[in-house]
Amino acid sequence: MFSLSVVWRTFHAMPSRSAEYFAAHADEANEIIASCTAGKVRGVECDNAREGLRIIASAKAMKHVEQPVSGGAGLSYKRP
Repeated sequence: MFSLSVVWRTFHAMPSRSAEYFAAHADEANEIIASCTAGKVRGVECDNAREGLRIIASAKAMKHVEQPVSGGAGLSYKRP
């Protein structure tokens, strides 16, 4: 389904949304990327949508990194 907001932004010059905005709105980022791939949207909006999804992927990857656990005199590490 094609979002009305994507169509509206395609025909009206508006400031591009930031990568941080798209990181908080993954569904919209995916819609924009689909429109970019189809050639309906170009420029900074496409770049920011892609970067927003990279931010999300990076945050998910960081959840899998070993976390320090306090234990006695020093820190030990446990796997998630």
